[in-house]
Amino acid sequence: MESKQAIAEITILLDNIDNLNDMKTVRQIVQAKYDTLAQDIKNSFDVGDLVTFNHKGKKYDAKISKIMMKNIECVELDNEYSFWKVHPSFLTKVG
Repeated sequence: MESKQAIAEITILLDNIDNLNDMKTVRQIVQAKYDTLAQDIKNSFDVGDLVTFNHKGKKYDAKISKIMMKNIECVELDNEYSFWKVHPSFLTKVG
């Protein structure tokens, strides 16, 4: 099923929910799926990988120095004293 079509169908189903308990259950399911996808992205990186990310319109080249619970610590290639804590979804592997 195409993503746009699936989202449209989900939106229709959500419009039919008329109580908070059901909506809470849906929110928990969505959060669990989001957490799984974020974990999969994080697991695709290793210490030592070269990555890029953007911050305030500037592109940074960095190397992963530490993988933490939710974020990844990177050190800039141009400045070994500049460390960044970045969510894995904002990182792109180089090479």
